[in-house]
Amino acid sequence: MNLAELVDCILQWRDATPNGSKRRLADTVIAKSDLQLDKALLVGSQCVLRISQMQESGNESIALAAFHKICDYDDKPVLVCLMTSRGMRLLLANTTFLEKVSERSYKLAADNLVGGVLESDLLSAVNGVANLPANFEALWATHAASDRTANIQRIVTSTQEMHARAAAANPDSVKGR
Repeated sequence: MNLAELVDCILQWRDATPNGSKRRLADTVIAKSDLQLDKALLVGSQCVLRISQMQESGNESIALAAFHKICDYDDKPVLVCLMTSRGMRLLLANTTFLEKVSERSYKLAADNLVGGVLESDLLSAVNGVANLPANFEALWATHAASDRTANIQRIVTSTQEMHARAAAANPDSVKGR
């Protein structure tokens, strides 16, 4: 199943099952595609899906995916489906679409891809193009043409700067590197 087919499958499921659960969506996607469970991700030959169900959008305590897993599958579209009490959002989460790594990322380095990606770490737009299903084809083309190493270095730098700002603002609460 390619990205467009996966998005259509999820949106059709949502329209037919507006109050459905993460588990029911995963079962539907698995039954209709080649996606198979790899820890928290559903991985197929053409794309990757992470379904996250939370009470409200912007819940900072729930990691969407481990950063190293996103990097492992960065050659395929990584789609995140955020299910909340307000509805459902679909976003691309490849390295091009990440600003930083927030969770457990104090030791993040280009050669140590640790930490978890939160919803707030995903970019809402890239080069002025919103991270929305209508733009996924163009966004994927942008990612496919991007430099993976440069993306990872940008994310590492942004994450390290975030930790440096936090340390400067509150030196007594800094975790050791």
